[in-house]
Amino acid sequence: MANNKWFVIALLSIISSTASRADETNVVQSASPVVHKYEGHATDVLGISTGMSLEDARRRIVAEYGADPIETKTKLSIQYRSIPMNTQEFVSQLQANKGRDSITVYLGTPATGGAVVGITRNVQYDDPVTAPLIDSVFGQLDEKYGKESTPSRFGNGLIRTVWIFGPDTELSCQQWSCGDASPSLDPGSLQAYTYVLSQGKQFRIMADVFPAQQDHTRVNQLTITVDDVASKALTLKEALKQLQAAAEAAYAKNATPQRGPKL
Repeated sequence: MANNKWFVIALLSIISSTASRADETNVVQSASPVVHKYEGHATDVLGISTGMSLEDARRRIVAEYGADPIETKTKLSIQYRSIPMNTQEFVSQLQANKGRDSITVYLGTPATGGAVVGITRNVQYDDPVTAPLIDSVFGQLDEKYGKESTPSRFGNGLIRTVWIFGPDTELSCQQWSCGDASPSLDPGSLQAYTYVLSQGKQFRIMADVFPAQQDHTRVNQLTITVDDVASKALTLKEALKQLQAAAEAAYAKNATPQRGPKL
């Protein structure tokens, strides 16, 4: 059914568990999650990495934030020749905060075991007198993720550092957009994910630092984002295969044409 591939992808969407009367198929794990390792570069946020299981990510959040994370559950849905088909409900996000420090962990579909596909952590400092120095924070970032010699500076004060990786090594930022990273799983972006992978780019870490207005040497806000395009593409493709197969079977079973009218 290759001719229907992009038609189905275009209709793929995240829906709430109460939003559809579609048939449901139980998507099972059909591929191992992607695990990224690059010499001289960490790939985690507070010990949470893409490819990590939901339960391991939950344990790390509890250890760092002192409470169980809030879960968001969703389904995936397609429509194939007027036959709507949903996956079972699955956890798509874990969220937690401790004061002005918050984290969101984005999870893939059951087709890759619901493993982590993206992470965002945001830390805000309200008192510029005690906030950390920007140079000190960038030193910590370089020590953890690898030296980035030329952070980008924007007119609103934002200072951004990006680490971009192919299958085995770090790439130059100019080889991939240094715009906003998007760690969440967007079913409508599968074609875009596939294109990025065809260019040899798989994985990105981005750190945004906003200086305090009263003292530009101090941090007002730090955001660290992990954007794993390879994991997002894989988990969507594997889930889509199973959804489309279920929808095709339902169509073959139920779409028996009526006889034409008596003439």
